[in-house]
Formats: sequence, structure tokens, C-alpha cells
Amino acid sequence: MHALLPRCLPLVLLLGACSGDDDGSVDPTDVTPASGDTATDTDTDTDTDDTETGDTGTVDPGDRVAMSVAEHGVQTCANPAAREQAAFDRGTSPSPPNSDLWIWAGGEMAGDFDGDGFLDVMTPNELGVELYQGGPGGFVPRGIQVLGGFDLTFGTGGSVADYDGDGDLDVYVNRFRGDPGPDLPGMGKNRLLQNEGDGTFTDVTDLAGVDGCGFDPNTGATGCYRTMSSSWGDIDGDGDLDLFVGNYGWVDESGVSQDEFLPAEPSFLYRNDGDGTFTDVSERLPQKFRDGYTYAGGLFDLDDDGNLDLYIVNDFGNKWPNHVLLGVGDGTFTDDEPTNLTGLIAPTTAMGLGLGDFNGDGVMDFAVPKWNGNHLWLSNAVIGWVDYAEATGFRVEAPQKVGWGAVAADLDNDGLLDIVQQYGHVANENPVWANPRQQPDALYLNVGSAEEPQFQDVGLEWGISDPGVNRGVVLADFDRDGYLDIAKRNLEGPNVVYTSRCGDANWLLLHLDQPGTLNRDAIGAKVVVEAGEHRIIRWMFSGGGGYGAGNPPELNFGLGDEATIDKITVRWPDGKVSVVEDVAASQQLTLTRGE
Repeated sequence: MHALLPRCLPLVLLLGACSGDDDGSVDPTDVTPASGDTATDTDTDTDTDDTETGDTGTVDPGDRVAMSVAEHGVQTCANPAAREQAAFDRGTSPSPPNSDLWIWAGGEMAGDFDGDGFLDVMTPNELGVELYQGGPGGFVPRGIQVLGGFDLTFGTGGSVADYDGDGDLDVYVNRFRGDPGPDLPGMGKNRLLQNEGDGTFTDVTDLAGVDGCGFDPNTGATGCYRTMSSSWGDIDGDGDLDLFVGNYGWVDESGVSQDEFLPAEPSFLYRNDGDGTFTDVSERLPQKFRDGYTYAGGLFDLDDDGNLDLYIVNDFGNKWPNHVLLGVGDGTFTDDEPTNLTGLIAPTTAMGLGLGDFNGDGVMDFAVPKWNGNHLWLSNAVIGWVDYAEATGFRVEAPQKVGWGAVAADLDNDGLLDIVQQYGHVANENPVWANPRQQPDALYLNVGSAEEPQFQDVGLEWGISDPGVNRGVVLADFDRDGYLDIAKRNLEGPNVVYTSRCGDANWLLLHLDQPGTLNRDAIGAKVVVEAGEHRIIRWMFSGGGGYGAGNPPELNFGLGDEATIDKITVRWPDGKVSVVEDVAASQQLTLTRGE
């Protein structure tokens, strides 16, 4: 199988010291460097064997490439006992409530937009996009100053990538036209915001030609659409980042059978021409693929062949099930729909996408929330992907009913992937779709093993089971203590951030750099970290996961008791491989590709 296959509002949101709801919060500076704070450079490809084997496959010596390592200094947690009292400190920020509790104005995006080493956060609402500038003391609201001049109303998250290769992160903002977003001719364009290098932006949407608007073959009309997902990756191997835009559609709430629904609005695929402009190559996508009510999905290497594939998860899947297109490597795809060899083309009501290697076989697995249930598709070398949601405890418990945007990450740094999933009421006029007003979020803690995951919902126990109307979450290490934090979007407000308290477990925060290329952050790379009994795989991807989640281009690894990393293997987007051995854990590393 694996061979086959308006304006922003000023908000205050402080990490760890928010005007919060909890007492006894821990200062985010309670993490101290044990060996200095200055990065050190080490030239390395320290493995001297002629070949390398493992999750990246057998590597020919001709595919090896040098790599330098910048170590940012080992950090120790100043007060690990505090984590035994509470895993997170909760803070909130006011946000204008949505006019309707439907699906627009959700999502979260994170990235270091100003280059200071701390992640910033963008949060859409109906009036625009809020920007919180991160720093050692928490977040400072900067929305009006930085983004107030752009029309970003009715955003639905987006994606973060350095599409022009200049070393700073740009942002693609998904937007929702209609219901009741902008519904006038020419309105509702998605926005590509080019970073000027200092955390300010220029709207280059029209210049680049990626507004998410265009011809709809089903209606014969040209317009802008209800975008729910966007994702970047190099589909043709030319070294720059192409863009997929996944669209939803108008939903008939009258009670008519889903089999009578019209096709959704068309999704788009844009080829990066390498000069700041893009060409619409959506004709490469099968019409049935473009017709789905896509909530999430994008460019991932499903079959581990080094070519990026397209995987989308769709609502109303009786007519438009989830869909897989396997990348050939030249920008074209093979449609898996006729045979479904992957097993991933499933009729469901998918409302998000979490991805990671849950069973330790080096191939992506997928956690997908749906109406009144979940899927957990684990890869199998014989028959593709098989749903193990019930068997692993990844299940819905009343009053939970409508799940949104699963995100996979290691929340306790034990080396196993956990799942953060939001649940939330969705208002509608169809009595068949009735759902509880209060639905608590979940944290599915993995209490199994690296090969056999098993989950327990500890959301209430860990204090993060918000019952709000939640739509979108991003997991990232905002305070740089090695433990992942949680930022949530609540359509009714307030928005919530959970700052993790650090503990004794070891970790790694990894950055990749390909200088001199148009893919600086190595989107599409695969990284294997080996430490003691741990063998952990991560992929560098950009957007398409969660629910409108724009993840930052960095990788987090939990390492448990292992203080030394035995080996890090990087398979770069072009298939070249670099290796470094014997590196201290509990620090940030920047791996820079050489010649």
C-alpha cells in the first residue's frame, strides 16, 4: 500500500498572566536556559555510514546533503511541581460575538511574523482579523495598527507560509462570502498578505492572482466563494510553494434530503510561477473533487513516496465523500476515487482534520470529527487506512455532538500524539440537525503505546473543556518553554488561550531552513527523531489541518525521560537526506540545509 499510494478590535491576551479566570498562574519566564541562550552552530552530517535506513527509507550516498545545526541552549523548567497542580493557566480576551452561530469567522493562525523568536497569533471574526504580537511577557494586541487597512471581514482561518522565499512568513486568509458575509459583486475575496519583513503586510492578492474567485462549471457563473481551507506545498518539484483552496457551499436547511443537494462551490489549485504570480490550474482536479463541501484538507504526502498528494474531508459525504488525489510529482494527480485503494474515500460529515503518525509506522494517520462521532484512520501496510476510532477510545460522549477541527500534538511530552478537539453548537433551521447548546471540548490523551494508541478524554480534568461555540484551535509553544499551548476561537467570545505549565519531560522544538530557495521552511519535509526507545515522525506542512488552522512552520517533539537525542533524520522536500547525531534535548534547534 505504501508503495502505491471593517476593522479589527483591540484585545488584550496575555500568556500565563492573562486577565484570567484562574488563580496561581505561573510566570512564563519560569523556564531558564541551562547552557546559555546563545545559539551555537555545528556543521554536521555526522553519520558516516554509506547508507541510512529507517522511516525515510534506504538512502543512496548521492542523496545525502550536508546540514548545519544551530543549538539554542538547553532549558530547564524552574518549577515543574506547578504542573502537578494544574497543567494550564487560562486566559481570555474579549471578542465580538458572531451574528449567527454557523461556520464562518472561525479558525486560528500562528507564526513569527516579526522575526523576534516568539509566535504571533491571528484570529478572525466577522469584523476582521485580530493580531496578537507575541513576546516574552505574553501577547500585545496589534490588529488595528497592522491589519486595519485590509478588508478581512468574515475570515475562516487561513494558512501561513513564506511563499516568496524572502525569510519571513506570509499569510493567506480564507474568507466566507454570503450567509450573511459579504454578498456583493467583487466582494468576498480571499487575501494574500505579503510580509514586509517587520511584521507588517501588503495585500498582494490581485497581483498574485489567488483570490479564490473564478468560474463555477456547475452554474456557469463567476464569483467568490465560501472558503474553509487553504494549504501550501510544492506539487511539481520546482522548488516553490503552490496553493490549494478548499471551498464549501450554500446549505439547504429546509429538511430536503442531502442526496438532493447541489454541488458545493468549486475548490481551486494555483501553481506558483516563481515570480510572485500564480496560474490557476484547477482543471487538473476532477470535477467531483471540486464539488465537495470541503471543511479541511490540503497537500500532504499520504503514501510516503516523496510527492505531495491532495486529501480533502467533506461534509454531506453521501454524494461527495472525502477524496484523495495521489501526486505524481509533476503537478498532476492520479484519482484514487475509482478504486479507493487508500480506504480514505469515505462518505461522512467530516468537519476537520488532524494528522500525524499515531501508530509509529512512518505514515500519516488522520483524526476526523464528524456529526455525532469521530474517525481515526490508521495506516495499514496491507489494506490502506482503517478506522479505529471506537477501538481506541476516540469517541463522542454526550452532550458532545458536533466536533470541529481535531489537531494532533503531544500535550504532555511523553512521545505519544494526543488530540485536541473542539465541540460546539451550530445554529440551524432543520430540526433533524438539533444539537446541544453546551458541548464541552475534549483533550484525548494518548495512554496507549507508540504502536497502539488508546485515548481518554481528560479535557475536564485538565481544565480545558470549554462548552462555548468553538470553531478553531491552534497548538503551538507560544512561551517557548517546550510545552504546547492552546489558542481557541469561540464564536460567542471570549477567545481563550491555555498556557501550559512546564514539567520534567524532555522535548525538542525544531526549525528547518533552506536558504536560497523559494521554500525556506522546507514545507513538505519529513523528520524522524530517535531518542532511546522513542522513534517519532513529524511532517512540515502548511495549512489544511484542524478547522481553518494555520499552523506555524515548526515541529514539536515530546521525548519523555530522554535527555539526549540519538539521531535526527531530515528528508527534505526534494528527497535529499541529512542526518545529525547526539544532540541535547530540551532546546530549540535550527537545521539549515547545506550544498
